[in-house]
Amino acid sequence: MPKVLAILITYNAESWLPISMGALQKISHLVDLAVVDNNSQDATKEILEQNYSDLIKYSFYLDENLGFGKAHNLVFGKKFANEYDYFFLLNQDAAIDAVNFERLLSLGEKASDYAILSPLHYFSEKDLDKNFSKYLAASKPDEKISGIREVPFVNAAIWLIKAPVLLEINGFHPIFPHYGEDLNLVHRLTAKGWLTGIVPDTVGYHYRPQPTKMHWLDDTPYRMMISCRVLIFNPLKSRLYVFIQLNYRLMRLVLRCLFKGRISELRQHLANFFTLYPLFFASFGKDLIYAESSVTI
Repeated sequence: MPKVLAILITYNAESWLPISMGALQKISHLVDLAVVDNNSQDATKEILEQNYSDLIKYSFYLDENLGFGKAHNLVFGKKFANEYDYFFLLNQDAAIDAVNFERLLSLGEKASDYAILSPLHYFSEKDLDKNFSKYLAASKPDEKISGIREVPFVNAAIWLIKAPVLLEINGFHPIFPHYGEDLNLVHRLTAKGWLTGIVPDTVGYHYRPQPTKMHWLDDTPYRMMISCRVLIFNPLKSRLYVFIQLNYRLMRLVLRCLFKGRISELRQHLANFFTLYPLFFASFGKDLIYAESSVTI
């Protein structure tokens, strides 16, 4: 039986704990559990300690919010992380039952070329998560292994990932404070030769708000900055392509904000781009597959 470490990162999660911890309780015979709380300001810590302490093997209650990637890296960097065959990443607003988890794990043992496997992501009993539907639409059946659809990306709400593979590339890149770290990780694994897959006969739930249609130029300055960082640190793209794309995005943003009179927003975009170009030039000559800082703690 493979050794699996489930990891839950929480922040102000008191209303979500019955969902995520309830799911982890159902698979507790199959996994060990590490919980990192990112300095929650509600009763998350108290609920975890009072109601779920018997489920949690490793707990870390932080005095600051490290964000998604760095909080996971804290766990990856501990010596005990090397004892596991898989990490199972579960969002605080996500769930999976034991039957579906066991199917996922069983297929993971057969799928030697896949670093990441994920179930279907539903946001209700009947409806697929809208963003997940896009990932599924871009998938293709694996010709060697029945039951897997290869995808360019699937978000990290419910990930079963090979632990040695993740540790080899130093976990999540610390350049991403929140958002973008999972896409960057998949890019790096793909560049390393690993595949990412969806298992259509397994089901999980990700109860996040569903997105509304929006033009990419209407992204907030923060999300645009993260999107550009993903572009810069993508080892699958040439530096020339990245440079052209950065300039194209900047030009389009300037014109759109000026046309719509969004001067304050434009100032934020420009301030962010002044930080992006140094990151771009600093990326030359680096092996972008590996995170810049080691996760060893």
